[in-house]
Amino acid sequence: MPGTPGVKEVFEAYLERHVARDLEGVVSLFAADAVVEDPVGSPAHVGRAAIREFIRSAHQRNGQLRVERIGPVVVCGREAAAHIRAAAETTSFQLALDVLYTIALDDAGEISSLRAFFELR
Repeated sequence: MPGTPGVKEVFEAYLERHVARDLEGVVSLFAADAVVEDPVGSPAHVGRAAIREFIRSAHQRNGQLRVERIGPVVVCGREAAAHIRAAAETTSFQLALDVLYTIALDDAGEISSLRAFFELR
């Protein structure tokens, strides 16, 4: 099944805005009733207000984030998956992760679901 135009671009915009610490830019990509499960298995963040608080907290806690995409963004229909290497460093800790992201878009082209499977490196 070919991918829906725009799925890869939305995924890339999410990463770019997240790395740039553009809180409102990240939140604007999500549908009003979107669900973020990051990491998978943790309590879900449902709706833009909860997602905004989650992203704000992550930016504050993790400092500047660096990402490297490992391989392509794989798109099927309205969904995409990608492997990301992420690293962050603050005065109190260093963080290195391998992350498998999955996103799904709704009919309006907004993220309806984002899930992050990750492992510390």
